[in-house]
Amino acid sequence: MGLLMKTCIHCQQSKPLEAFRKSARMIGGRENGCKDCHNARRRARYQTDPSATLATNRKWFQANREKLNAYHREWRSRLDVNRRTAKRRTEIEGLADSYVKQLLAGGVLSHSDIPQPLVEAQRELLKIKRYIREHSI
Repeated sequence: MGLLMKTCIHCQQSKPLEAFRKSARMIGGRENGCKDCHNARRRARYQTDPSATLATNRKWFQANREKLNAYHREWRSRLDVNRRTAKRRTEIEGLADSYVKQLLAGGVLSHSDIPQPLVEAQRELLKIKRYIREHSI
């Protein structure tokens, strides 16, 4: 099956569909002009009259401030979750003291109540279990 192609109305070149922006208002679901032509036209318009482009952008940001702020809050929230998840994964994979103590405490003991030699012994036991699981011994 070949690539689906479309011809740009500006440059008259036949390009793959991915070269055209998506558009719900167009019948084929893609704009008539390719991304390259669209970007070139926007650059030319900005160089001709930057103040008009900046005014349009400013107007859009003012009209969509709450929507944009909500998006940024959601994005930062996901970023924080991903960072916490990555940090936790590193603790588990590296068998950090906090992770081993959590396993030993089981929600009953305080982490400070667990002696360090016991933590070291548990860490070695976990390493042995991982080795056995990974090598199917």
